[in-house]
Amino acid sequence: MSLRTRATSFLAGFALAGGATFYQLHTDINNGTEYLAAQAKEARESLELRVAALEAAVGGLQPAAAAPAAAADAPAADEVVAIAEPVS
Repeated sequence: MSLRTRATSFLAGFALAGGATFYQLHTDINNGTEYLAAQAKEARESLELRVAALEAAVGGLQPAAAAPAAAADAPAADEVVAIAEPVS
C-alpha cells in the first residue's frame, strides 16, 4: 500500500470519527440544556407557589391598616448593625 493511500484512509477515518464525536457532543449539550431549563422552570413554579402561600399567611396575620404602624416601630438599619457588632 502506498503512503498516499494510507494517508487518505487515515484522514477519511479521522474526519468520520470527528464528525460522529461532534454530533454526539452536540446532542448531549442540547439534552442537558433542555433538562436544566425544565428543572429551572419547575423550581421557579414551586418557588412562586411558596411565596404566594407565605404572602397569604402574612396577610392573614397583619391587617393592612396595622402594617404602617408596625413599620414605624421597627429599628433603623444602622441600629440593627450596631446590635450585631461584638461588644468589647
